[in-house]
Amino acid sequence: MPKHITILILSLLIFQSAQAQKDTTIYYMKNNGGIVPEKDSADYVRYVMPADSLRGVYYYKVAEIYPNGYSKLEGITLNNSSKLLLTGKCIRYYPNGHIKNIINYYQGVPVNAVTAYYPNGKLYITGKFGNEDHTYNHKLYIAECRDSIGKVLATNGEGQWVKYDDDFKSVLLQGPVNKGVENGQWTFFLDGKPLNFVYKKGEITTPINYDQTGTIYTKTDIPPVFKDELGTFDRFVMKNVKYPSKDILDNTGGKVVVSFVVEVDGSLSNIKVLSAPSVSLGDAAVAVLKLSPQWQPAYVSNKPVRAATTYPFRFSVGERK
Repeated sequence: MPKHITILILSLLIFQSAQAQKDTTIYYMKNNGGIVPEKDSADYVRYVMPADSLRGVYYYKVAEIYPNGYSKLEGITLNNSSKLLLTGKCIRYYPNGHIKNIINYYQGVPVNAVTAYYPNGKLYITGKFGNEDHTYNHKLYIAECRDSIGKVLATNGEGQWVKYDDDFKSVLLQGPVNKGVENGQWTFFLDGKPLNFVYKKGEITTPINYDQTGTIYTKTDIPPVFKDELGTFDRFVMKNVKYPSKDILDNTGGKVVVSFVVEVDGSLSNIKVLSAPSVSLGDAAVAVLKLSPQWQPAYVSNKPVRAATTYPFRFSVGERK
């Protein structure tokens, strides 16, 4: 090959590499989802690659890197921002390089198969998000659960499920599962003290021994907060609310106010419609709350407590709010 052609090819490759780096968006991220201006202050770095397209849909490859150089996340997002809208297979890693979990997403919603591992590399759980009736309901149905040395605790959705904090340093909840979901008496560990709850077919019922008084707080030191990597509660509502066809035909809209209790374990209970233009609009709002992932509970005197709150849904024919 002539020398001048070789130089031209090398020049083009260098230019393309530099252009790709130029178009890559870099975020210096904190573990709480915030952004800091300097790399030295970041818990990890996020790289969002230049846009590509498939069948007319634009997507971005995304990679996150720990300060030690190990991968934190590999996946695809539908947007280029600090709030990812993941789609397809996403792999997360521990700081030691072992795989943390493999989750599939559809437009930001976890769906279908999921596999998670302990920090030592051993299998933790297998399962899927959603079932045949509710593919996009965020609910995790487990198939298998094991302890950190490989002992099987649950198989075929039957047995015991142990839930840990994000770093697997302590047990948060544990209890029996039936058909892949929580069912029966579960134990929540608060500062080492066991508190018991009752689940029925994956939904928490009236708890027992929540605290000595069973108090539901309306004023707290720290209010309950929607906790989900996919974004705010407003965004969750927008993605999941279904406008009843009857109300659309009748041109019925307006505000639906719903009250509910955020429990100590972050689940929602005591969901009640306070006001609504129609029964079906009230039912639609309740249905969304029943799909909600767990919240961050409220705190009083540095202790998580049950807290009551309200949320206004606004329905307008022609738009979904």
